[in-house]
Amino acid sequence: MSKHLMKTLEEAVQEQEAARQKGAVRRNRTDSALQSGALLESTGLTAGDAFSELGDLLLDGLSAGQGAPG
Repeated sequence: MSKHLMKTLEEAVQEQEAARQKGAVRRNRTDSALQSGALLESTGLTAGDAFSELGDLLLDGLSAGQGAPG
């Protein structure tokens, strides 16, 4: 394998790792907001309402992924 190709592959792996770490930071912030209740408070929903909404979103996403009409 050429040195140029190896360098390109190494750069791609580094970019992918950086993106993964950035995503982990976002997930941690979201998890913190969920666990603290701050995210729920800002919506005005009860915990039960939010759970129901998430279930609906999940079902819609799964249906869309299967090509079924939503």
